[in-house]
Amino acid sequence: MSYETISVRMNRSDTSIRWGFTLGQHGNKIVVATVDRESLSDKAGMKPGDEVDSICGRDAHNMSINDANSIVFTAHQEIHFNLRRYVTTHTCLPWTLTEKDNKLFVDEVQPGFGTGFGTYNTPVNLYSTESAAEQYKMQTGRPIESAFFQAF
Repeated sequence: MSYETISVRMNRSDTSIRWGFTLGQHGNKIVVATVDRESLSDKAGMKPGDEVDSICGRDAHNMSINDANSIVFTAHQEIHFNLRRYVTTHTCLPWTLTEKDNKLFVDEVQPGFGTGFGTYNTPVNLYSTESAAEQYKMQTGRPIESAFFQAF
């Protein structure tokens, strides 16, 4: 799966203003567990499920949740995160994907998107739905479970 890296920097004038997020631990990763609506973290773009790469310049890989919370607690007026967000939609692709139970599903296919999608311009079916599904499985190790890639 692809991901995007997000840099979040928040400032507050008073420590009575809440950051508006909680952290959790998933295996050896620190993740954003919750984000309060309309909070500083919501306005800064944090989302539940974002993986934390660093907190205030400290590498968060293999960091304990207690260490992560301690860094957040001691960040009185400014805090900085580098986050990793896994992406299931790409603006250049004519479909959207959803992951459920460790499987990917095609949610929506945009007809007429771009040029050439849905038209196979080779006599040997280089761009057939079967070869696209096969390529996806080879690259990710997981099959796409969708009617979009089923032969009719």
